[in-house]
Amino acid sequence: MIAKLLIAAGLLLIPFFSAAGYDTREPKLALAMVLAVALSLWVISQGYIRKLNNKWIYLLAGYLVIRCFISPKFIILIKDMTADSIWQWQPLAMAIIFFLMLISVASLTFYNNEKKMLLTIISWVGAVISLYAIFQYFGVDQYFRVVGLQKGEMPDAYQVCGTFGQPTLLASFLAIILPLVVSIRKYIPAALILIALLLTQSHVAYIAAFISIIILVGVDNRARQVISVFLLCSMIVAGSYIIEKNNKSIPDSGRFGAWSNIVNDAKKYAITGKGLGSFAYVYHDKHPGTGTTSKFKEAHNDFLQFGYETGLIGLGLLLLALGAVIKKARNKKYLLAALMASVLCAFGSFPYQLGAHIYYTIFIIGLIYAREGGQLGNASPNM
Repeated sequence: MIAKLLIAAGLLLIPFFSAAGYDTREPKLALAMVLAVALSLWVISQGYIRKLNNKWIYLLAGYLVIRCFISPKFIILIKDMTADSIWQWQPLAMAIIFFLMLISVASLTFYNNEKKMLLTIISWVGAVISLYAIFQYFGVDQYFRVVGLQKGEMPDAYQVCGTFGQPTLLASFLAIILPLVVSIRKYIPAALILIALLLTQSHVAYIAAFISIIILVGVDNRARQVISVFLLCSMIVAGSYIIEKNNKSIPDSGRFGAWSNIVNDAKKYAITGKGLGSFAYVYHDKHPGTGTTSKFKEAHNDFLQFGYETGLIGLGLLLLALGAVIKKARNKKYLLAALMASVLCAFGSFPYQLGAHIYYTIFIIGLIYAREGGQLGNASPNM
């Protein structure tokens, strides 16, 4: 019971958590790590822990530790003391913490009513944040807004950021939770989430959300095919109207140029990568550039950045581990749909570097591997 309460606390609190004087990312990530550690310690102390049936995740975890000592060293002097690639230890600690959280969630048994309760929490979290984002669209905001950028550097729909401080971050979060909300038929929260998602003008999130809903409803009969086509057409029309209304161009060509540079740079250390967490420090030293793209601390493609930092070995193990998770989730469409939304967003943004997104994704994967608890309570028709 305590473990489920800790999971619920994370799902409820992390998306809203912030602190004065901070970018919202840092407080959310800190709280996610605290709750992940608390959950893992509780599950381990109670003897619930069990083996996760995915050898690739274990190999990936082991490789991340080993590769800290086989990747190139970038020397930084701090008060005449050598700090060899000091940035790699924080992401390594994060990887270990969330790996333990994954094992802990996967070790639990979830009854149908417990799963529905957790998904209901997610639905109302999404509804509240989306409603706030809709108010932001009309200029009503006091607490969360994009800061630190000049007028010409502002992203599309910069004011629509929910409790995340950035529209891109909000959009990917909403895309991940949308199929979970639809799966338990919370249609009012789902409608609010869809409206807010459209207002963010995030093309990556549009695609992720659409494909995830297609996975959820399926296309194995004529009615579902019609629903799928209707959803696609609706999103294209609504998204095009919003973009045209705000006179924003669709492509962000800057990030494609950055991706080309990343691939070329990564070739020199293609096997081991340049080091976990190195991108924000190493890439911009070689490509200072101009404009907003040069200021990216993230590659806006988590898989590409992971390959840059851990090499072909790390990226290969990650893809193999992810493939095993997807295979395991084939019979749990609502979890597969949410996971695929998360993965698709990671190809065009950086959800796996954000506290709420990481916590929710780990919860989804853990639930895929968790035991089914029989018929306690009423089963959800989409579970």
